[in-house]
Amino acid sequence: MERSDLIFTDDARVAIITMSAGEESPWHHHTHVAKNIVCLSGNIVLQYGLQKTRVSLSPGQIHPIPPRVIHKLINSEKEPSSYLLIQKGSYDFVPSD
Repeated sequence: MERSDLIFTDDARVAIITMSAGEESPWHHHTHVAKNIVCLSGNIVLQYGLQKTRVSLSPGQIHPIPPRVIHKLINSEKEPSSYLLIQKGSYDFVPSD
């Protein structure tokens, strides 16, 4: 996963993240951070914890993720995919099983 931070302050983060083909983030949640994912290229899949709900984003689509929601992001393509990460709140990353 390659990250290019555009804004990184105590209460906000904006970054472009590129995921390799088939790459997945670990399951995690954020205690206080609300975030939005904007697909820039390829296809980004958001998967939510216990319900196994999946949301597939194509370029230009946006999806919010509220605080305390366990999730992971998946590049379902056979080539790199990228997204714009917009986070508001004091950043934390809490790994989940």
